[in-house]
Amino acid sequence: MKNCPYCKINVGGNKRACPLCQSPLQGYETEEFWPDTAVKKKGALWYKIIVFLMLTAISVLLVVDFLTVRKEHAHFSIPITIFILAVFYLVSRIIIKHKSIPKTLFFTMAVYSGVILYAGWYYGFMTTALDFNIPIIISAVLVLNFIGSFVDKRFAEVGMLYILMNIIVGVVPYIALYIKNGYPPIAWIVCLIISMVTFLGLVVFKGKTVVTELNKRLHL
Repeated sequence: MKNCPYCKINVGGNKRACPLCQSPLQGYETEEFWPDTAVKKKGALWYKIIVFLMLTAISVLLVVDFLTVRKEHAHFSIPITIFILAVFYLVSRIIIKHKSIPKTLFFTMAVYSGVILYAGWYYGFMTTALDFNIPIIISAVLVLNFIGSFVDKRFAEVGMLYILMNIIVGVVPYIALYIKNGYPPIAWIVCLIISMVTFLGLVVFKGKTVVTELNKRLHL
């Protein structure tokens, strides 16, 4: 039977590449088979209750914002709705679906950053959002990922790609702001420091996992 040395899965048939990471498979050919994909239902009732309450809250917000307030105003329901959906996404993937925490944190960070940028543009505090709010969010996720990679070995193994992507996200905006404006705001400088320390810590303490991830993704 063929297997992937990186994803730790068995693959039937004569496939040459892993269906998950596209790395070369090891082992010998066997007959085609499909793995058992049965999923146990966990907490289906309370999960549905949460979905119902969340959708009800969003519906009430939208109705109050767009139908009951007659005078022209800034529509507060849009950023709040996006925020609620982002929180639900984070909770559902980590707690209910048991998905990769670094991956979930990375995409949640992207969603929150988008919400803040939208709110900053809509309500007129774009400078504060860019110079203060966004780097704080990125720094917080960097710290959470760094701590998680030491608390749980599996955390780093399955999420190293997103941890490295998070580090890149912390560095690239600093470089862009430095080229454009000279010295970036202090929050971005702190974010850069955290990105560098996080990367050095991963290389020193989790170097083998970092190299494995680069080999798997870049086929080095």
